[in-house]
Order: sequence, then structure tokens, then C-alpha cells
Amino acid sequence: MINLDRRPDRWATFRELATAAAGTAFVDRCHRRSAIDGKELTLTPDLERRFRGNDFGFRRGVIGCALSHLEVWREVANGDSACLVLEDDVRLGDAFTGQLVEFLGRLDAECPEFELAFLGWFVHGVVSDGQPLPTRRAASVSALDWTSYAGGTFAYLLSPPGARRLVELADSEGMQRAVDWFIADHAASLTAVCSEPPLAFSKVSHRPDIDSDIQWDSDVIS
Repeated sequence: MINLDRRPDRWATFRELATAAAGTAFVDRCHRRSAIDGKELTLTPDLERRFRGNDFGFRRGVIGCALSHLEVWREVANGDSACLVLEDDVRLGDAFTGQLVEFLGRLDAECPEFELAFLGWFVHGVVSDGQPLPTRRAASVSALDWTSYAGGTFAYLLSPPGARRLVELADSEGMQRAVDWFIADHAASLTAVCSEPPLAFSKVSHRPDIDSDIQWDSDVIS
């Protein structure tokens, strides 16, 4: 779980809602990782190189988010098991734990070589309110339709090979777009799938009154 130190409210909200959706045992296994706060960054040669030619003008929130995910990728890359990566504004679907266990079983049987598996994502033309959609059917393993993908890294499974691939791409080619679009740009290099239907949700930040530490922060690193 990626969470800014200055947003303990989000961590508390996640724990409350996730307990209702997934149970105490699941929440207790969620490890909180301090996000890199873009507000505390200064522009260094390393940041200039990594984000060279970017399309977001070195915005603090975008860079902090990207670096936070990159840190997680490095940790997963050095491990021997897949990891569930969550952002603190995620909302888990009902009976999430059982749904996740069943999806993992299908993933192991149908796509054991997966590198990235989205449990939730945004879809072009759909303004999500972040509320979980009720479903009674088990999630299947599906190919992600990148043509309808509208971003979102709030819930995904990442394997060590997938993490190593993403780290290698980020280190060698830089990150010219926000982290979700960086992944989309390199979709052809990844074995990526998704759960159908989604198991996790997040609110689209399409208005300034919707809480977001990225979308409405236009401050740039200097």
C-alpha cells in the first residue's frame, strides 16, 4: 500500500473500508509503504535524466507517484514472489479476499508467466465514482484492452520478472509520461492481463473537489 506520510487519513480510510470488503486478516497483511512526496523533491541531474522529455512539465505529484511505484518495482524485482500493489485511494470489491484467491488460482493455471495483472483500471468514457460494482461471478483472466485503457495503477499484481522489466525500461529509457501511461507505452514488452470483472476501483479525479494529490497539483520541481 503506497501512502504519503502526510495523508494518514487515507491510510485510515483504506483500513476501514478494506476491513469491511476483505476482512481483518487481509488488512493486517497489507504493508504500508511511505510514498515519495513530490513536495519535498528538488530537481537533481538524476531526476532530469530519468524524466527527460516528459509530457507533464516535471510536476511534483506525477514524479513522486512514479518514483513511489519504481521503489516498489525494485523491491519486487529482488524478491521471489509476486506482489499486490495498491494505492491508498483504492476501493476493494465485496468479498475481495475470496475473489482474489480464486483469480490467483486461475492466473496460475492460465497465465503462469504473467508479469502484470490489473485488478482495476480506468476506462475511456467511463467516469468512475470509485464505488465497487456488485458482482456474483468469479473474475476471469483476460487480455487487457489497451485501446480503452484510461490509466490507473491503484491495484495490480506484479511478478518479479515483470518488475525487473519495468525497472530496466525506466532506467534505460526514462519515464516520459505518468507511471500508468509509462506502463501502457510499454505494453508490447509486457505479459499483461486483467481481472474481468475488476476487483478494485478508484474515483476518477475529473473535478477539483475530488481528493487527489496528483491531478490538481500543478507545482513543478525546480
